[in-house]
Amino acid sequence: ALPNKFFDYIHAGLATVCSNTVTARKFVEQHGMGWVLPEITPQSLAGLLNRLTPGEIAERKAASLRLRENVHAAGEEAKLTELVGRILAAA
Repeated sequence: ALPNKFFDYIHAGLATVCSNTVTARKFVEQHGMGWVLPEITPQSLAGLLNRLTPGEIAERKAASLRLRENVHAAGEEAKLTELVGRILAAA
């Protein structure tokens, strides 16, 4: 599971920097809306920030803006409602 703040950043159209957990890494790499730190250290973050270009940041922010059309509570709510309905029907 991803933290709610992750989706807050997406809906704000922000590029995201995340830790190298399997779920976060997979999501960020799949959608191209941020960067994954190899380790959580000030040096790792500083190294990333020092390498970024305005173009890279703009690309990641644009990816977040596109992604927010697909990841929102209404879509997830519909999936959950359907799942609960199937479970109740089987019971």
